Amino acid sequence: MSHGTETPLVTIVTPARNAAEDLPGALESVRSQGIEKFQHIVVNDGSTDATDAVLTDASRNDCRILQLRSDGIGPAAARNLAIEHAEAPLVAFLDADDRWRPGKLARQVAFHEAHSDVLLSFTDYEHFTPVGQSLGLAFPFWPAYKALACTGADFGRIENPAPLIFAENAVGTSTVVIRKDAFEASGGFDPDLRSASDWELWLRLALRGPAAYSTEPAMDYLVMPGSVTSNRELRISCMNSIVETYEPLIGPMDRQAVRVAKARIDIARAEMARETGNHSQALCFHLRALRVYPTRRTARSAIADMRNLLVA
Repeated sequence: MSHGTETPLVTIVTPARNAAEDLPGALESVRSQGIEKFQHIVVNDGSTDATDAVLTDASRNDCRILQLRSDGIGPAAARNLAIEHAEAPLVAFLDADDRWRPGKLARQVAFHEAHSDVLLSFTDYEHFTPVGQSLGLAFPFWPAYKALACTGADFGRIENPAPLIFAENAVGTSTVVIRKDAFEASGGFDPDLRSASDWELWLRLALRGPAAYSTEPAMDYLVMPGSVTSNRELRISCMNSIVETYEPLIGPMDRQAVRVAKARIDIARAEMARETGNHSQALCFHLRALRVYPTRRTARSAIADMRNLLVA
């Protein structure tokens, strides 16, 4: 067992590839959670830096930390591997370059213990640059999440969470706690999805039972320069595939959620076109998104595209 002879309350899962610089901060944030009975499984996924040395030293000093090794299988498969070794009934996710705020995990575990039917819980989080500049909270950017009743550090229940999670992919992986048995029943992360596999799993879980949320920002998310741009095309492709797969299930529940999801993909396509200087294509995608799901933000973007075309 990872904590003497006692079963841990929660297993923390961290995929890590060349994360030697980031891991100490993640490990330290776990120690600030106010929970003693935990298991922390870190999957060293083919690292070529000092990740192995960092984890070997950490596990030597804390028997609750377990290092597993894999050979570049990717985050989705690495998380699946970790959960195969999880001893706790609850699983929490923490990426190597993210940080939990103090007490986040204790509050979340306590909620799950009091509400055993909840399969998935998550919180708001704050985006930061590598130099510590805040780029704002996640929930206020997304209309449906912004409209959630304010709970502060408490958690609010969502009895039918699938339409919300389908419409707007605002669930930060490093904020999530799930029930292990629900994870196993769902089949785990899809390793064939090279992007958005986390969102797809949250959808599968959300179709099985209730979820819960907190508007209290409980995690700091590191935004690396160029990370969105370099992965945008792959992410759009995977998101589009997920939308096509789940539309027949979500549509009968909430047609608006389908419209929002499709508009969101067109907005992502517009942003990618704008980045490459194709302002006419950006305008087309923004106008298509407006027809499907009109918002002031999309209208302002379309107007900006028109101005860009006039000065091009």
